[in-house]
Amino acid sequence: MAIMLLENDVFIEQFTEEKIASPRVLELVSKINIRHDESLDNAPSGTIARESIVEITLKNGERITQRGSVRGYEGNPVTENEVIEKFRKTSQDRITADQQDELIDLCMRLDELPDARALVKLLEVRSQA
Repeated sequence: MAIMLLENDVFIEQFTEEKIASPRVLELVSKINIRHDESLDNAPSGTIARESIVEITLKNGERITQRGSVRGYEGNPVTENEVIEKFRKTSQDRITADQQDELIDLCMRLDELPDARALVKLLEVRSQA
């Protein structure tokens, strides 16, 4: 939670020894309290059961509350752009932006291809690099 608040992202790059042990993160961690809300436990699938509630109390006493929902299921799907962005983030250290573009293009046109050989060939070449 501390890293998310400080960097507005929680991904592989955020979980380095240096970032986790940084004074800013550790100071913020000491201010975070996590409580289990039993009312979220038994709700039907696709509803509040996939939510979390974050409440921040400011120094002046003002409270800010936000509900967050798990992404990537039928009730809250991820967008095409979000999938592409995640692919780019997870592959940026392994392949170039041009190679990413080529893979994305093939994946977006899979239904138009006679078979998946071009994609498989591209992936084989990339995995051997």
